[in-house]
Amino acid sequence: MTDEETVEQPESEKKAPLAGKKRLMIIGIVVAVQIPLVILIGNKLIKPRLVDQETVTTEVAEVGRGTIMMLEDITVNLLGTKRPRFLRVSIGLELENEQVTAEIEERQPEIRDVVISSVSGRRVDQLISVEGKEHLKKELKDRIDSTLQQGSVLKVYFSDFVVQ
Repeated sequence: MTDEETVEQPESEKKAPLAGKKRLMIIGIVVAVQIPLVILIGNKLIKPRLVDQETVTTEVAEVGRGTIMMLEDITVNLLGTKRPRFLRVSIGLELENEQVTAEIEERQPEIRDVVISSVSGRRVDQLISVEGKEHLKKELKDRIDSTLQQGSVLKVYFSDFVVQ
């Protein structure tokens, strides 16, 4: 190696850290400009589209929806298969007022019996289709309504529906 080559190496080594510092500085400036821009866009475009919780609560009250009461999970054997089959179902009942909720809580064993007797009399093929589930929901609503004295069930929901 000659003296000229050794002199050139320190100069190139000095330039490399400067290039890295410039790159970091440019990235910092870009980030510093983009953060306020993202906040501005979020406040002007996205925030107005978000609905606050008070508006949602008011809209639900206007629609006339009731409260939903979840029954305990129910597991029943199903009819007509060569091997044992069962259904585990979680049911939510949308109720029109607090009086109905109190009545269902008091009569929980009777309501569970209605569900068990309705479901256990069915075959797997009657339950796995969408139409079969909708028919079961309607039947459960009608049978539970017939046992109530304080009001009625607005809708029946399945939050879990597993056929094994």
